[in-house]
Formats: sequence, structure tokens, C-alpha cells
Amino acid sequence: MISDTHNPLAVGSSPTRPTQNGEAGVGLLMAGALCFYWNACGHLKDGRYWLDRALSVDDRSSRDRTKALWVNGYLAMTQGDNEPAMKHFDECTELAATLDDYAARALVQQFRGSAEQFKGNLSQAESLLSESVTYHRQVGKVDSLTVLGIAQLAFVSCLIGDPEKAIDLCDECRRFSEPHGERSALSWAFWVSGLAWWTRGEFRKAAVALEESLNAKHALNDRLGMSACVELLAWVAVEEGNASRACRLFGASRTLWASIGGPLFGSATLLATHDRYEEQTRQALGTKVFDHGFQAGERLKTDGAMALAAGSDDSAPSPVLTGPDRPKLTPRETEVAHLLAEGLANREIASRLVISSRTAEGHVEHVLDKMGFKSRTQLAAWFARQDSNRS
Repeated sequence: MISDTHNPLAVGSSPTRPTQNGEAGVGLLMAGALCFYWNACGHLKDGRYWLDRALSVDDRSSRDRTKALWVNGYLAMTQGDNEPAMKHFDECTELAATLDDYAARALVQQFRGSAEQFKGNLSQAESLLSESVTYHRQVGKVDSLTVLGIAQLAFVSCLIGDPEKAIDLCDECRRFSEPHGERSALSWAFWVSGLAWWTRGEFRKAAVALEESLNAKHALNDRLGMSACVELLAWVAVEEGNASRACRLFGASRTLWASIGGPLFGSATLLATHDRYEEQTRQALGTKVFDHGFQAGERLKTDGAMALAAGSDDSAPSPVLTGPDRPKLTPRETEVAHLLAEGLANREIASRLVISSRTAEGHVEHVLDKMGFKSRTQLAAWFARQDSNRS
């Protein structure tokens, strides 16, 4: 996460000293500070429960309260529960104005913009998100949330029919994120890039961007993001004529979405697209074959779903991995393989091993080539299976 403070959780408004509010104030501060944990790790229901409790026991005006309000609205919006989300956003906007908390106002505009997007109000969504992004650019605020706002604006741009603008905005996200090793907002930029390429009908480019997003989201254990990646990869599979793969991806997607409380952010546009593609797949395969494949996808655990999404039709590793002729890695390549399995990016591998980025890139290419994998996610899934077999 990018942050301009020493506290990695200190994004948005600055927390009040715990001693000022007592235990209730500490609870409010903690519930808001766990924003990324509640959202990315799939604990949306738990997050809303604790935020509701904290907000109810400490109703004093404070910047901690503005943060807790927009975080609670953000979680509700992500679940597609827009009515309570808007109530939290309304209260946050009023309180931020009272406290002259301009940073909180910009953040609530950002997430209100996404909520309007999911309700289908795309013009209003674009206006709100543009206002928020403009504010953050003007004050020079760069952290995971403000970069995420750029990706959110790109998402709206896709839906209003401007994928070129979306791709430019995603490139801006990369320019902010990559020098700092930021991965959370960057993973969403890759996902939106995939959506933009899908919108343009360039499905191979869409798949490449989505696989980049999937690599990062799997490493971060971002269940929301993994669900979104598997969903769009199913759409790409339909467009590429691979109904069997699409069928299993739709099944895996249903299980992943169910774990976080609701599919596709409650967006009517995205849900309609899902329904259209799923029905198209059912007609291509026939109901019996579709149901069999769909249920097989539903039964997959997370690592299996990730391997399916990143791999070939059968998502199996190359035979070279299991036979006696499996190629040997050098000691350095073995180190690199284990770091790849942990989800580290090339830059992080270079830093860990004290080598140049170019050297790290070369090792990564050799490891994937020798082991017969096309992506980091396939390698990570294989390592997970080996660990499971040894346990």
C-alpha cells in the first residue's frame, strides 16, 4: 500500500487519539482502520457488523466517525446493498462538511460514485468519481485508495463506452503503483484493463490483463478480486468459443461470489451480461453437460479455481512436472520458484535476492519455461498441491 505516513493503515482521514474517546472510540478507530481487511479478504458481513456496532456506541462527531461511515458504505456498496450504503455516505458527507474534513469528502464522493455506477446512474457516477480524482491529484495525495479511485473511474469509462479512456487511466494507476510496489489498487487496474479490452472485442488482450490481475489478487488473498477475475475470464472463454472452460469457470465464480455475499457488486449491467453468457454456454453444451461442468466448477476450492482460471481446459500442470524426466532447476532458480509461489513480483524477487530486476526477470522466464507453466498462478497452484500432498 502506498501511504504518506508511517502507518500503513492510515489512508483517508487521520485517526483521533484513542485516549480522547475511550474504549468506544478505540473500537470505532479499529473498525475503520480495517477497511482493506474487511473488503479484500471477503469479510464484508463481519466488517459491516462491527462498524454498525462501533458507530452506534460512539456517535460523537470526529474524523474517525467520518472514516467509519464511508468504509461502512463502501462495504455495503460492494455487496450490492445500496440503500444502507447511501445512508452512510449521506451522513459522512454532512459530518465531513461540519469538520472541514476535505479528504473524507473526496473519499465518500469516490465510493458514492461507484455506488451510483452499480445502480446504473453512469453519468452521475462519472461526475462524482472525476471530482474525487481531481481533488486527489490537486492535493498530491497518493495512496492505495486514491489510486483505486482512478481505477474506479476507468471502470465507469468502460461502461459508458469509452474503453480507450479506461486503458489510459489504468496506465496512470500503473505509473503510480509500480514504483512503490503497491499491488492492491494495481490489481484492480489490471482487472479494469481486462474489461476494457473485452469491451473492444480484443479478447486475448483481455485474458492477459485478467491473468495479471488474478496473479496479484491470489497472492493478496483478495477474494473479491479473485471472484471478479474468474467471472470475466468466463466471459472471455465464451467469446473464444470455449464453452466447456466457460461452464466450469461460471461454477467456480458462483462459489467465490457466494463467499463474499453477492455477485458482481449488484450491478444490473454486469449481472445481465453474466446471465446472457451463461445461457449462451448452456445452449452450446446442452443442459446435461452444462450442469455437470458447472457443478464441477462449483466444487473447486480456491486454489483449484485459480488453477482453472489461469490454465488450460483441464487446468492440469504440464506432464513434465510429474514424470521422472522433470527438469532440474539450479539452486538460484529454485529460490526464484519458491518466491514466485509466495506471490512476489519480479521487483520484489530482485530485492529479496539482491539481484538486478533484469536478472530476476530472466530467472522467472527460465523457471516458468522449465516447469512448463504459462503463468505464475499455475506455478503457485502446483506448489499448493505439493504441500497438500505432503501434509
